[in-house]
Amino acid sequence: PEAAKPPGDLQEVADRLMVRLGPPMSRSQTEIDIWNLPLVEDHLSAFLVIDYPESMSYVTEKMVADSNHDGEHWYERALANLRGKSEPGCIIVVHEESGLLQAQVADAYDSSRALLLDVLAPGHEENGFYVIAPSRDHLLVLPITAKTMPMAPWLRAIAAKTYRDMPYPISPELFWVQFGKWHHFAIESDGEDLIVKPPAAFIDVMKRLHSADDGDALPD
Repeated sequence: PEAAKPPGDLQEVADRLMVRLGPPMSRSQTEIDIWNLPLVEDHLSAFLVIDYPESMSYVTEKMVADSNHDGEHWYERALANLRGKSEPGCIIVVHEESGLLQAQVADAYDSSRALLLDVLAPGHEENGFYVIAPSRDHLLVLPITAKTMPMAPWLRAIAAKTYRDMPYPISPELFWVQFGKWHHFAIESDGEDLIVKPPAAFIDVMKRLHSADDGDALPD
């Protein structure tokens, strides 16, 4: 839903700017000139929105151009606002065996909290996280360790099912996020087999974790 009247200046609504994840814009949306930041080409983008009590309004390129600041400035402000609405305990363990985490604020910005993982789930920056954001109100995150690294197909299956069943869908895909940078973690079906195609940069993580795992197995 759109606000009845756009703000005259983004500065007037700076404290209400938020970030929302979504699929890349369609051609019709592009014509509306909505500001967006591509996170993963063809799969995921971040949008600036103005949050109202009962609705929200997308920030357009024209609003940004008229503000005397670039989009990055307002994006960082929106992230700061999101951090202010994200308590440290808002991402909790929902599957003890795997350590799977879920955002549970239920304020229409849970998926957006994937942009704050290094703050909300610190200590996993080196290897990063598996992330699925199948819908606006669903974010599942798995810190990558030697134990959890093989769980990518399981998460991809959860993403695909949730994407089909939930309102406000975003993506059925699995992503790897490291140091705030997003990568598509492709998993494709070939009959009854699954073909896993990790991002090229993920190979270093695999080697590091395999090396550490082999080291742990050595006798004293």
